[in-house]
Amino acid sequence: MKFWPTRKQWRYWSLPSRHTTAGLAVGVVGISLTVAFGILAIVFWLYPRVALDPASEAVLKSSNPTLLKLESAKLDTWLGDPEPYLTLVFKNVSEHAASDFSWDLVGEEGLMSFSPSQSAAPFQRDNLAVNPSSK
Repeated sequence: MKFWPTRKQWRYWSLPSRHTTAGLAVGVVGISLTVAFGILAIVFWLYPRVALDPASEAVLKSSNPTLLKLESAKLDTWLGDPEPYLTLVFKNVSEHAASDFSWDLVGEEGLMSFSPSQSAAPFQRDNLAVNPSSK
């Protein structure tokens, strides 16, 4: 079974029929590419790749250290939160982005424990990132 016309059939077709067949071919190619790249996007979303192997990442981190400075730490009241909220402002003074960093509060007795406000649940203390400062 043939899906594409022969040359003899093509010559006897009217111009709208030829354009319809060419449009069908272009549409099938476009839909096929859309489905293929859509499946590829879903696969990469479900199974993200690690950019570097652990050895390369260790060499990169040791040769390009990231330096974060605490610019300010104060208690503020935020809109919608009735209690004072600890607000920390970090500045990345290195050339590369600082990703997946975490911080701890240390007092005279050691590591301080606190309960984060539930009004800002997405902004917890783990898995933070700071872009490099612009010069």
